[in-house]
Amino acid sequence: MNGYRLKLLVALEKEGVIVHLHEFMLPDIYLTLEEAQSDIKADIRRRLQRSNYFRSQRYGFDMVRYSSLAQRNTLLAWRVVPLRRHPVVSG
Repeated sequence: MNGYRLKLLVALEKEGVIVHLHEFMLPDIYLTLEEAQSDIKADIRRRLQRSNYFRSQRYGFDMVRYSSLAQRNTLLAWRVVPLRRHPVVSG
């Protein structure tokens, strides 16, 4: 099967240093790269409107949610991952 999936990276930053990094493969499959990118843009737009996330200034991350003192922040990043076809082994 050809297509794409999204990987969500969630990082916890403490005093400017990333102390935890978690990767989640999201279950949806997209047939085109444009569909995947469009879904990322829509998710970012929703979070900007309805949550406490802001655009991140840190390289490699799309969004950030600041703690009350900005010492423990949550960073988010999305990556598009192509699905790979596994070769069929005949025997």
